[in-house]
Amino acid sequence: MPVSEEQNVSVILQDDSFFEGPAKDFEWEGKGPNVVEGWREMLPGEVLHSEHRLPHRRTRILKRAYK
Repeated sequence: MPVSEEQNVSVILQDDSFFEGPAKDFEWEGKGPNVVEGWREMLPGEVLHSEHRLPHRRTRILKRAYK
């Protein structure tokens, strides 16, 4: 992975889906629909949008928010 694990990034996967989140959430090498095809570092203070998180990450965030 080209950035630190905790760096927030915006990515486009090989299946053309778009997500945001920490770099450690994504597959950076290999082949397949879930591997990063394009990416950019998110700027400091840029907001992560929950609707753009990976589905398994989005569920955990929403559970914490409603406790």
